Amino acid sequence: MDEITDKYREEKIGLIKKMVKENLEDMEKTKIKDRISWIDGYLDAYTILKEQFYLL
Repeated sequence: MDEITDKYREEKIGLIKKMVKENLEDMEKTKIKDRISWIDGYLDAYTILKEQFYLL
């Protein structure tokens, strides 16, 4: 009975570790996408300001 319980526990721990790893990977991808979006916004604002400066 203990062997079955241990095996079940090991399987559950393995699944939890896999889920945590996948969640961390998703969080990293989201963080990178957020940074890219921020940089795109910054470059757009810079371009607009530069165009306005040349119009002066």
